[in-house]
Amino acid sequence: MNPVSPISRRRALQLLAGTALLGAGSPAFPSRNFAAATASGLPPSPQGIPAGKIRPLLRPSRIGNVSKPVPYCIDVHAHLFNASDIDVVGFMKKDVGHAYQNPFVRRLIEGLADVAGILRDDFAVTAAREHQLLVEWLEKLQGVSDENVRKFLDDMANGHRRNIASAIARQMKSRDLDKLYLMLQGIFIEQMRTTYKEEAAPLNPPTVFDEKTVLNAIDPERRINEYERQFHGLPGVVNAFNPAGMLEFTGHMLSYRWMNLRDYTRAYTENAAAFGIDAMFASFVNFDYWLAPATKSPQAEQMKLHAFLSKLSGGYMLPIVAYNPWTDLNDRDASFELVKDAVMNFGFVGVKIYPPTGFYPYGNSSLPYASSEPHPDLVELDAKMFRLASWCASNNVPLMAHSAESNGRDNASDVFGGPVGWNALLKKMGAKTPVIATLAHFGGGESDATDPSNNWPRDFAQMMATPQGRRLYGDLAYWDQIMNCQNSNESCTVAKQRIKAAFSKNPDVAKRLMFGTDWDMLSRESRWETYPVDVLKNLGSFFPSINDLLYTNALSCFGLGVGGAQRNRVIAQLGQVDGPLPGWLLPGNRAP
Repeated sequence: MNPVSPISRRRALQLLAGTALLGAGSPAFPSRNFAAATASGLPPSPQGIPAGKIRPLLRPSRIGNVSKPVPYCIDVHAHLFNASDIDVVGFMKKDVGHAYQNPFVRRLIEGLADVAGILRDDFAVTAAREHQLLVEWLEKLQGVSDENVRKFLDDMANGHRRNIASAIARQMKSRDLDKLYLMLQGIFIEQMRTTYKEEAAPLNPPTVFDEKTVLNAIDPERRINEYERQFHGLPGVVNAFNPAGMLEFTGHMLSYRWMNLRDYTRAYTENAAAFGIDAMFASFVNFDYWLAPATKSPQAEQMKLHAFLSKLSGGYMLPIVAYNPWTDLNDRDASFELVKDAVMNFGFVGVKIYPPTGFYPYGNSSLPYASSEPHPDLVELDAKMFRLASWCASNNVPLMAHSAESNGRDNASDVFGGPVGWNALLKKMGAKTPVIATLAHFGGGESDATDPSNNWPRDFAQMMATPQGRRLYGDLAYWDQIMNCQNSNESCTVAKQRIKAAFSKNPDVAKRLMFGTDWDMLSRESRWETYPVDVLKNLGSFFPSINDLLYTNALSCFGLGVGGAQRNRVIAQLGQVDGPLPGWLLPGNRAP
């Protein structure tokens, strides 16, 4: 049910024709659900993509270069999904919430999870509907200038975001989450004052919670600007919970995926202060059965949408397909068949698995399985995982896996992405045709700083030195500890020690580690837009070549340099797009 009258047919057609975009200012967007509103004012969707090459409506208008020390930077680890793609309530309560011990923080996260679940149907449009809407816009925006296309997209995004903010604010107030939010914000401000003292701007804890409070949190640019105004760009505090981050993440869960892509593009690439990321590899996720099945947006529809978003971005975003062995066990190998179709026919450059949701990469039937959460037959589970790894190895397709001690369904599940399961898989695969795998987070920085016994980076580095591990890679996405390295931070020291231990065991990791952000999971953090700078400032000294970290290692891992195994498939897909190939993919840029 939509309690607000939808936008008029005339208004929708004016916006889509570009008429309203030629005037000054941004037109108001009154509808609570702009998908339903736009659908009511447009003719039926055409059958497929308009004739001719696809106009890249989402291609960055510019590639910034404020702090980037090399010509190109690829973010190999990002995400684009919303609440219709997953069981958002289960994901936020279990995968996100289980790691927080503070009862007030847990209550806020669980409350926001319920809010996201209630508002999902009103705002988190399905993948199929978003795909249809983008095709309609592609047709209607013919002849409209690039500048006015961007204005149109931003007007649509801002309208949708205002409506999300209003709905979230109402829901939070009805559950007394507004009072809890203000309390936690006050605690965060006091922690900032205590840590930075005179460096922190004088600031009183907020006393008013309203729609603007939510909008300032869920709109990335507003949140960045508000944080700068309050704290003059100081980083956050380790183990200090900033509730604005959970609000921003909730906003992303209720947004369109193209909006989340545009938020990323502006912050990391287009804006005046942007680092200048040239490409991002984005995966959707498959938590079906590990959590409740996501019936709103089937995996096949998510795959088609991501392939289309990649083309609309002009190759700025390259997609990674999700795989879930439980889906194969329950749905006649549907996930494996989707993987093959996505890679061979739609230009996907990798396969993403998520072990903390309930499985080791291999060895489930023999390794300790401590989680009390339900799971399928462990012998069959291993068979499915070995089949996937073998197919990826034979076809030179990277298998990306969450490899940090975090985001499980419970604490015991957090260990599934660690070294023991990878050791089991490497031994099973052997050295003849080893799997190409990228260990997302490369052990991560989530463990308690006072307990450095988890030294997964060191263990992964040792694996890379073996014959069966010679095609192992990793990324440095979401190392939250290195975002807060001021004031002799112990957590940052431990993170650096773990990287140092990895290099001491295997200096060749310099040719195997890649840059990543894990956005939009990273959006929960204060100053997430500075993450590329944080990585270079605090971990860059370990790398003889920053160009390898930011660029050439990614070309090598994903087979995208000249002569790379996946290059021709990707270029064939981008051949459907109007305009040149992205600069980072041009023939002169060779992988080592």
